[in-house]
Amino acid sequence: MTEHRDVAVIGAGQAGLATSYYLTEAGCDHVVLERDRAGERWRSEKWDSFTLVTPNVMSRFPGFSYEGDESDGLLTCDEVAEYLETYVDRFDPPFMTGVEVLAVRKHDAADTVETTDTIHETTNVIVATGPFQRLRIPEFGAEFSSCSNPRRRRF
Repeated sequence: MTEHRDVAVIGAGQAGLATSYYLTEAGCDHVVLERDRAGERWRSEKWDSFTLVTPNVMSRFPGFSYEGDESDGLLTCDEVAEYLETYVDRFDPPFMTGVEVLAVRKHDAADTVETTDTIHETTNVIVATGPFQRLRIPEFGAEFSSCSNPRRRRF
């Protein structure tokens, strides 16, 4: 099966979900692709005693701030995963879970993102995976339309 989207976002962690929020706000047709669940790295790839190093009051996503009782506390891995899950429930991004991205290919007409169950034809791909990623907008990014690159925000 092949689907067309203006933007494909790979990864549903903090960066991918925040990107989806702004794409939705800009009216861009997009999909967020995630191999497991939102914030899976927080669930399965951190040690149990890990906590954020910033107080909870500083934890926020676009349109969603920390709402708990311990504003000076530090979220644990499980609490971060729960926070991401709550964000997904409230924001309801165009989200596909349980699909692994196998390849991203450049074509003349449209790029393709091949997953375990679908091929997505897309104009733009945003890779928002992994810890400690740095934003990199290639030189050809200046050619993006306003929908493809709504604000060039750093997350």
